[in-house]
Amino acid sequence: MNSRLFCLLCLTITCSYFNVRASGDEVTVKYFFGSRWPGCRQFGRGDFEKLYATFQDDSNVNFELHPAVRSPQDNCIEEQGCDWERVTLCAFNQTNTSGKVNFLACMDAAAETPLTQVALNAGKRCASTANVDAKEMTACYNGDQGENLLEAASKVWNKQFPKPSFVPHTFVNSKDVQADYSDLKKAICNDLPSSPACGSLKYNYI
Repeated sequence: MNSRLFCLLCLTITCSYFNVRASGDEVTVKYFFGSRWPGCRQFGRGDFEKLYATFQDDSNVNFELHPAVRSPQDNCIEEQGCDWERVTLCAFNQTNTSGKVNFLACMDAAAETPLTQVALNAGKRCASTANVDAKEMTACYNGDQGENLLEAASKVWNKQFPKPSFVPHTFVNSKDVQADYSDLKKAICNDLPSSPACGSLKYNYI
């Protein structure tokens, strides 16, 4: 291969890659969780945290974290009331996606620690992992803002699941995907093969 043809091939490969990345394709990963449910605690600080770390640098992959709140007036999963969801939402309201993932992983661990069985105590312990102001979070938890956040979360849950469902529950775009690292990564890469985390570079030969 002469040098001129080689340079032309390199230019074509490079342009092909950046054209794919500039196409506007995006993937949204939705994770619905119950703060006190053992399966969610394991997934939230395991496979989900790993999945986020894999794709967090890709701006075309978006992550949404939603607590399972059927009704703020009823008990949430494995709870008397919805205290764990309330404090989690109050923390989420102050932070970005990375902070949400870190906070939830910390809360998942705190739920298994005897000294942090009270939701607000666990939240205060985990606030620093997400750069959350503990005083502001506490005021939210004890006030109308916490109730309003639960109401909003309930609307999201009921829209997604009008009938009884289960957690952990994950979606990649509109596709219902098993809450497992390998299955979720495969689904993301199927919809966004150009993601650097998927390790696929498309070549165009001329």
